[in-house]
Amino acid sequence: MKKPATALTAADVMTRPLITIREDASLRDAAVKLSGRRMGGAPVVDRRGRPIGVVSLIDVVARLAGLEKPADEPGGFYRFFYPPFRGEPVDERSLDELTVCDIMTPSLITVPETMPLMAVAKALWRRHVHRVFVTRGKRIVGVISTMDVLRILTGGPAGPTKKSRT
Repeated sequence: MKKPATALTAADVMTRPLITIREDASLRDAAVKLSGRRMGGAPVVDRRGRPIGVVSLIDVVARLAGLEKPADEPGGFYRFFYPPFRGEPVDERSLDELTVCDIMTPSLITVPETMPLMAVAKALWRRHVHRVFVTRGKRIVGVISTMDVLRILTGGPAGPTKKSRT
C-alpha cells in the first residue's frame, strides 16, 4: 500500500548511494563527474572523507561565466537575487587549475532521516536551496533534491532512489 506524502520521511525518498567529490578535484573533474551521473550537486569531502561543503554544476557555471557569488551564501539555485556578471573573459585553463575547494559552499544543509517529507520541503524552500543532505546520527546517508519532492507530490513512486539524480 502506498503511503501518502504526508506520512513519508526523508529516509523514504532520499537518493542513495551518496556520491561525493574530493576537495582537491579540478572544476573539470567535478563537472564531468556531476554531469556524467546526471547530478546537480554533491557534498565535498576532505582527504579523510569528511564532508566540508557542497558544490553544484551551477557553482561551476557561475565561476566560468564570471558571476560573483557571495562565499558565505548557501544555495544559489533559488535566491531572491541573481549574482552580477563581472564581464571578464573566462579562461578555459581555470577548469583544470581551480579546485572544488575554491568554489564550494563551505557548509552543508542537513536533515535527519526521520524528518517528515513536508518539513524537508519547507527546509528547501526556506533556505532557497535545491538539495539537502540526509543524516543518520553524524553520517550523511543520502540526498533529497527539489525534484525528489516534486516526484512524490505529483504521484511518482516513493521509496529511496538508487539512481543518482540531484
